[in-house]
Amino acid sequence: MGATSAAGSSTGPTTGPSLGTTVGEPPGPTFGQEGPGDDGSEVGFVGPLDLACAQAVPGVSPQCALCDVREQSCVDGFRCVAWAEDGGDAWNGTRCIEVSPDPVGVGQICTLIDSVVSGLDDCPIGSMCWDADPVTLQGTCVPFCGLPGDSPVCPAGTECMIDGAGALALCLPPCDPLASRPCAGAAACRYFAASRAAFCIPDQGGRVLSPTIQCGDDDEPCPGTALCISAATYGGCGSPSCCTRWCDTSEPDADAQCAAMQRPDHVCVAVFDRPPIPADYASLGICAEPVDRAAH
Repeated sequence: MGATSAAGSSTGPTTGPSLGTTVGEPPGPTFGQEGPGDDGSEVGFVGPLDLACAQAVPGVSPQCALCDVREQSCVDGFRCVAWAEDGGDAWNGTRCIEVSPDPVGVGQICTLIDSVVSGLDDCPIGSMCWDADPVTLQGTCVPFCGLPGDSPVCPAGTECMIDGAGALALCLPPCDPLASRPCAGAAACRYFAASRAAFCIPDQGGRVLSPTIQCGDDDEPCPGTALCISAATYGGCGSPSCCTRWCDTSEPDADAQCAAMQRPDHVCVAVFDRPPIPADYASLGICAEPVDRAAH
């Protein structure tokens, strides 16, 4: 059976570079002024010294971040948080907000204002309110990842989940997509190429709250038993990206299962086919067209 690295070949909405390139001039800062600034910025908003932009999807305008959740470089009294800057249901931008006068601790119950993706919560600096109930707006304070090179980047038992838009970088426990029930509640075990791991991501009303999950021309979420890969890896589906099923390369009938569930030409392709291979994902595969290992 041929194999290739799904993480390396996946493009489109499943992957995205980390924020890093600085371009352009930022909007004027308000630096915690009492009222709205002349530039229309909201009360308590702090502009950075520059804008970090990342082109997550080829051909699409770059997304610009006003701060970095890992660096937490906002001025004193403010913290960098992720939010839905377009008013949608996905975290796709960052901003500096005032630190709550009475923040709760990491791992404790937190409360959001307005929506689960507003970024306005009572967590301390370096964390955000995660997996919040859409009605009560209560969740749990989860830490952002430390900077690359920090030791440790995340607390024991967690790994850094980096989303494709470059807005989120959260320390979350990894999950196994091949497990019968990898996540509690309505969360789905979703793979993130930039993290080389899968994590339990909340799913509200059938739509996953992450810009890395939407797939195909209609920007639809893949089911919890699948992930979004490039059409080239899938073998073409009429869209730049396609939903495909997970499979277990250690099962003797894995290829036959893929052919029966999806397409006759599909086999179970290893996600990781070159060292270092994460121990928990040694047999993790996806249903896709076979690729000659020697061609790599």
